[in-house]
Amino acid sequence: MGINRWNQHSQSAPRCNTVSLIHSSSRLCYPVLPPCLFTATKESFNPWQTSNLTLIMRIAIVTTWFERGAAYVSKQIADTLLASGQSVFIYARGGEEIASESFPWTNYTVERDNTPRLPMPTGMNKKRFTQFLRKNAIDLVIFNEQRYWAPILWTREFGIPSVAYVDYYTTRTVSLFSAYDALICNTNRHYSVFKHHRSCFYIPWGTDTTQFSPDRPTTAKEKFTFFHSAGMNPYRKGTDLLIQAANQLSKRRSDFSVLIHTQVPLEKFFPELRPIFNDLTKRGILSIEHRTVSAPGLYHRGKIYVYPSRLDGIGLTVPEALSCGLPTITSDSAPMNEFLSNECGKLVPIASTSLRKDGYYWPETTCNVEDLTKIMASYCQNEPAIKLQAVEARRRATAHLDWSVNSRDLAQLLQGVTLRETTSEMTKELTNEDHKTVLYYDRLSFLYNAFFRVAIAAKNLLK
Repeated sequence: MGINRWNQHSQSAPRCNTVSLIHSSSRLCYPVLPPCLFTATKESFNPWQTSNLTLIMRIAIVTTWFERGAAYVSKQIADTLLASGQSVFIYARGGEEIASESFPWTNYTVERDNTPRLPMPTGMNKKRFTQFLRKNAIDLVIFNEQRYWAPILWTREFGIPSVAYVDYYTTRTVSLFSAYDALICNTNRHYSVFKHHRSCFYIPWGTDTTQFSPDRPTTAKEKFTFFHSAGMNPYRKGTDLLIQAANQLSKRRSDFSVLIHTQVPLEKFFPELRPIFNDLTKRGILSIEHRTVSAPGLYHRGKIYVYPSRLDGIGLTVPEALSCGLPTITSDSAPMNEFLSNECGKLVPIASTSLRKDGYYWPETTCNVEDLTKIMASYCQNEPAIKLQAVEARRRATAHLDWSVNSRDLAQLLQGVTLRETTSEMTKELTNEDHKTVLYYDRLSFLYNAFFRVAIAAKNLLK
């Protein structure tokens, strides 16, 4: 696992020496560690069984780090690794928002890349990142939704294995994932694309079933409430489809309400729906919470979760809602339908599909608004069915969607990841892909940085 990567005479943390143990069927390499750096009882320890030895690794997670889905994925991975005794270091890359010091997740070692917003998606500062690797003597790097390929090459320059959490890929970039030494897939859909990779780990997604639980007292109003989380991208999450369905349903009955939690202004995404927003709000049917709410969110304010998503890497809110005991209505498309059964929700038939302009591998799927309206109507004031489905939703979550159970082997799997050879062809392919995204970004990055620094300074002066 590259324990000798960092020179013991450098300023970085010293590494442990290794010894080779010869077995009749294989050659195994174990680190010579002080007793505190491995876990095994005297009675159970067998030097020929690697499962008895838990190496303490120093793992970096490169990720966005503010209130959004991708950061919650990184947080859950970090929590699993920390619980298994690993050391975890968060590298909060630039290119998106970066959490302030008041961010509620305080029990993590975080390095913030405060480089001004870069034109390259998931852009990073090479000097800052490599200093981070050296300073913390990193053994392995997990990249979460990394779309800029150069950092994978920077990592390899230090002889550090890299692992991708798989979420974003296009038909053109699927083959480039072979540059990673291992992949983590949390859905069957992603795994079906990358199972040919030499080290592709399928770890079914789950949630914190203790934090997301039905134990919190409900604050739902007298009206039957459908809840929806629009997050940072209401269009992708099908918020407009829900609004249209709610508008149709409101013409037949008024004994229901819709609560939408969003982190962005909905009118900005759907200006054409402004009259419907205003009408439903005036009639007391629609409520919009435009703010950031930390987990466990606002699930307790609804009875049914509605998520007509067009496209998702995981669809985090579906297992969260089920874990909170909310029967769920969602699109009959992967990966959302991977979490649901007929006993704890309903799937909405797909009306159309379309390819994304950015070439994302999977198409967007738009569910049928008429069917969505009928399904919502079937739940209104149907308390017996809702109670049965609520119980089944929670049971399914605890049985199949408990992240602490699904991810329990993650640390052991990562300990087996080894660095593959870096070839000139690999370097060329990754560099060419970056240049297609932002032409000659590496050569001109200093100009981009200078431009954005000037723009930020000018903005501050005008305040």
